[in-house]
Amino acid sequence: MARRDIYFAAVLMTLAVLFFALTFYFPRQTLAMSPRLFPRVICGGLFFLSVVLLFQALRQRKIAAHGQEEKWGIPWQRFGALILIAFAYTRILEEAGYLLATPPLIAGVMILFNEKRWVRIAAVSIATTALLYILFRMVFRVPLPRFPFF
Repeated sequence: MARRDIYFAAVLMTLAVLFFALTFYFPRQTLAMSPRLFPRVICGGLFFLSVVLLFQALRQRKIAAHGQEEKWGIPWQRFGALILIAFAYTRILEEAGYLLATPPLIAGVMILFNEKRWVRIAAVSIATTALLYILFRMVFRVPLPRFPFF
């Protein structure tokens, strides 16, 4: 598993650098935010997360070399449950609205990935929902599904 992650990280880092370089061909704009900015931020984030994946894979490989058991990825049952949770979220989003449907989604995913501290589950679910709402609704002005009574 670690070897595959190393290759995958290398491919993602290469793609991030390639796409970042392609942003130099985007048109310049002086009035508002440049169309180059968002793709560059995404490429930078992709590169950073690829480096994190690379270091994790190298660490995992070192642990496996010392005779310790290597961790496997997500079991297929967990992956299937994740797909079901996401499908259920898409079905109830229109009816319940973003603010009511998203915290159970985030909590369900956290529980699925073995988070056991309920205080943390509640805090992360509510804070992430609020942060994403502010980001998309108020900053990007993206209309999100609303509860029918609001």
